[in-house]
Amino acid sequence: MLKIAEKFLAKHKLTKKTVSIALVGDSAIRRLNRCYLRQDRVTDVMAFKGEDDYLGEIVIGYRQVKRQARYYSGRTSAELAVVLVHGLFHLLGHEDKSPAGRVIMEELGDKFLKKVI
Repeated sequence: MLKIAEKFLAKHKLTKKTVSIALVGDSAIRRLNRCYLRQDRVTDVMAFKGEDDYLGEIVIGYRQVKRQARYYSGRTSAELAVVLVHGLFHLLGHEDKSPAGRVIMEELGDKFLKKVI
């Protein structure tokens, strides 16, 4: 995951920025989701923007990612890469609240991951 984050920052000319990445369990990600997004459910990734040289923090719900991996790619490592990049794009200001925004973020993530993996 660290290498993917470093490549992402380099590609977007953000090498002087830092990012925190946390892997948490279901109860922690659900609590954060409830507190910050008012959604009382487990999610795969949340992103919290920072300021100045701190781009922000990405919190990944590891157990949710494992469940999704069984459905999508079959590999937890591949799904971790997808949600990490998704979170990084959130830190750049991209949103997925609308269907169109979701499609754009998926396309950006797919395009980036095809180049680095």
